[in-house]
Amino acid sequence: MFRVLVVASILSGFFPTLLFAQGGAMSVRGLETSGEGTAAWNASGVGPEPAATGHPVSWTSCVQNAFHYLATRDYVDAAASYGVRGLSIDAGFPLFSAALSAGGYTIADLTIAHGLLSLDDDIEGEDWIYDAGTTLETRYYTGSTTMQLFLGGELMATASLTEITVFIDYNTLSNCFDDQIFGFSEFVLPEDASAGSSAAVQNAAAAFIADVAEYGVRFDFDSIQPAAQLDFAGEGRSGAFFDVQGTYEQSDTPLPVELVAFDALADGDAVSLRWATASETNNAGFEVQQWQATRWQPLAWVGGYGTTIEPQSYGLMIPHLAPDQYHFRLKQIDFDGTFSFSPVVEVHVTPAAVASVSVFPNPAAASATLTLQWSREEPLTVALYDVQGREVATVFSGNALPSLRLPLSLQHLPKGLYFLRATSATTQQAIPLLHHE
Repeated sequence: MFRVLVVASILSGFFPTLLFAQGGAMSVRGLETSGEGTAAWNASGVGPEPAATGHPVSWTSCVQNAFHYLATRDYVDAAASYGVRGLSIDAGFPLFSAALSAGGYTIADLTIAHGLLSLDDDIEGEDWIYDAGTTLETRYYTGSTTMQLFLGGELMATASLTEITVFIDYNTLSNCFDDQIFGFSEFVLPEDASAGSSAAVQNAAAAFIADVAEYGVRFDFDSIQPAAQLDFAGEGRSGAFFDVQGTYEQSDTPLPVELVAFDALADGDAVSLRWATASETNNAGFEVQQWQATRWQPLAWVGGYGTTIEPQSYGLMIPHLAPDQYHFRLKQIDFDGTFSFSPVVEVHVTPAAVASVSVFPNPAAASATLTLQWSREEPLTVALYDVQGREVATVFSGNALPSLRLPLSLQHLPKGLYFLRATSATTQQAIPLLHHE
């Protein structure tokens, strides 16, 4: 498993907890009556989200359909700015506690929000499961979004969030007032995002990141709903707000595969993915996934090094991509089948410059005319080379224009074969030129 992500387990407490590495825990709560909590909804398609209505909930008369979309309340309610607020630090976080006190803050000044997740294709057995024997439904809300942590309203830290697992225990199916919702997010590794915030928030961010270290954090939550839910509508949405209470918590041990780097670089119409681990335990390998329209799709498998304390590097080239914005992640899988996800990386593939280089006449005697056609304005160098690859003249150096005609004098050069080469950051064109007397 990655040190940055999910380990599946069932929570036991009623109050949601933010669980952190080394057993730390912070209790949090978001009340719908206070403009807080979680929003879940279906969409008609006239608003920001694509049209989607969750699967029918046919086993109870209390609910017609599942909610397809999920986010903290601030995502749909302009009057809200977060989902949950800190209640107490129950264990751990000594550096963060000290930084709060030194900056004049309390744990109640910590607020947390996250963006849009969904039931993806809403396929039974893949995106949701219902067990009639236990009256328990499991839903997997997935996507590519960000968890944000604020202190005193200033941004403190962020983390990539790709999945929240939600359990709904319907208990007595004929009783619409005893449904219980609970679940957890994946383990994530927060990053300092306080650069634009006050010095006190920057200090708290550094302390928080140091406390979390390489262990990661996840959100365990529990809520008695939807008996008292507050419905909402607007912008093509129809849904409900829910109370959220629980803990942000740490795992007791570092996640076994320590991912220290993961990036994506555009290379023409291809993308180069590179990642590295500091150590690995029982690592079978990595499934490389790409976000395509509404879901994560597997692209390739890259085998791991099993168990090693040595740093390891990996890479994968993904060719023939159309100009667009792309998102990738890694699904790291252990030999026992357990898995976790990396943070999401994004990269923009830009169209290559359309370029042409021509010279007339060719063959040429004393002089010729060079014509350049370039589809974008960018730094461009045109040089003349002999057959040994030596540059004998610089013809042009400057910004390319859509169309450019340049005189080319050959009087000072001995007769023979030459090559004209036009080079920019995105394109290189070369043509032969025969000089004769």
